[in-house]
Amino acid sequence: MNRTRIFPFLLILPAIAVYRLSPAVQLRISILYLIVISATTYTIYWHDKRRARNNGRRTPETTLHILEFIGGWPAAFIAQQKLHHKNAKRRYQFTFWSIILLHQYLAIEMSFRWPIARGIPRLFG
Repeated sequence: MNRTRIFPFLLILPAIAVYRLSPAVQLRISILYLIVISATTYTIYWHDKRRARNNGRRTPETTLHILEFIGGWPAAFIAQQKLHHKNAKRRYQFTFWSIILLHQYLAIEMSFRWPIARGIPRLFG
């Protein structure tokens, strides 16, 4: 299965959720945050891949998963495809895809203003 084909579809729900939350969270701040977390995530993946090739000190997988969880999963997805890094480890991929599915669920939750989503804007205000 070519995973790069599904990537644009994985971005739809989170984009809708960010847009719908924009009255509660300033859209510019959200976009800036996503740019920063994406650049950070991709850079750390790149460094880890480089260290793996040179038998250097590796970035803990927990660190990579935290970056994915806090919004860097799209950059991690791209890094895995472009750098061929962490995409063959089944246990790692299980956690990675669980994070993506969680983000998709939360995006649906926020878009339809389900019970969990109703409390999220209060975290920012």
